[in-house]
Amino acid sequence: VLLNMVAQFFFGILLEHNHGHWRVALVYFMGVIGGSLACGVSSVYTPVIGCSGGVYSMVGMHIANLCLNWRRERMFRWGIL
Repeated sequence: VLLNMVAQFFFGILLEHNHGHWRVALVYFMGVIGGSLACGVSSVYTPVIGCSGGVYSMVGMHIANLCLNWRRERMFRWGIL
């Protein structure tokens, strides 16, 4: 849980700076709901606790942001990896 909170903090700040808080919140909650549904399909009687799906969606959003905007953010490249 602590690692998820740290990842949310760092990826959230970087992504909100580029995309705004509404878009990041939408992607985050879609990841949480998608992760919960996927876990519910695979193991029906196991309770789902945590926000790993949201963190994975933020990591995916960050990787997509790096791929699409690599040349534009040349000066900040090593700070955002």
